[in-house]
Amino acid sequence: MKLLLLTTIATLTTLDSLSMGQNLEVSYGEFCLIDQQEDNRDHPSQTQTTTPGVTTNKQGAVPIRSRMDAQSVYTSLVRGIEEFNFDHTHIPSRLLLSEGAVPVAVSPSGHVLIAAAQYGKGRVVVMSHEGYIINQLASFGRFLQNAIDWLKPHPDALVGVYELSNLRKFLVERGIKAKDVPSYDSTVEVFCCNAHRITQAEEVLQFVKGGGGLLIAGHAWYWKKTDGKDLLLYPGNKVISATGIMFSSETADRGVYEVPKEVPSY
Repeated sequence: MKLLLLTTIATLTTLDSLSMGQNLEVSYGEFCLIDQQEDNRDHPSQTQTTTPGVTTNKQGAVPIRSRMDAQSVYTSLVRGIEEFNFDHTHIPSRLLLSEGAVPVAVSPSGHVLIAAAQYGKGRVVVMSHEGYIINQLASFGRFLQNAIDWLKPHPDALVGVYELSNLRKFLVERGIKAKDVPSYDSTVEVFCCNAHRITQAEEVLQFVKGGGGLLIAGHAWYWKKTDGKDLLLYPGNKVISATGIMFSSETADRGVYEVPKEVPSY
């Protein structure tokens, strides 16, 4: 699979070239999966919808990246929330989105701070700083409950929590089955993780593709500043870039933002 990022001046790497170190100069704006066109050629013409929000080809196969009903996704994730409070000491990374990903929290200047996507049969929610989960449960607790509900493949799904202190306790206190795990654990059906610490990228991606839910939070700007490596080598991006969302090296706006009724633009 090849990922092309179209933006200002940065050096990134195509997903199928990570091990070979082949770099491209690209900018930060919008990115797309080149092989989406190949998928269209492999499965041409008519499509049919078998379940709400998931479009299949005429053979009934679910495309790797499925289009969702953006408004339905957005409404589910912001249910009961009037504002997002990003006015904390944590400095978030601006999220990059490609077609099909849904912006959930967006600053007035268009910086995406939370986003969601579907990959295969599974779902992904991305937050632009792990501190919003580790230290700001009072501000983001309702959103996290909504996110877990949306990510669950069924109501009794077991949630695994990796390197996000306090989240397991928070979920259990609200009647959600959850456990701390030392790494990705195939016994869980929703995996919540710190984007800095995640390792088993391919395994986690296949887990999502097969129907699992992924909540991932992190920020790449500090990693890029200190390590100076290609953004696609950032641990979290090794997983989520294939889903149409990516942590960028740009910092995002901080503030308190009202939640609109419609999907926000960016």
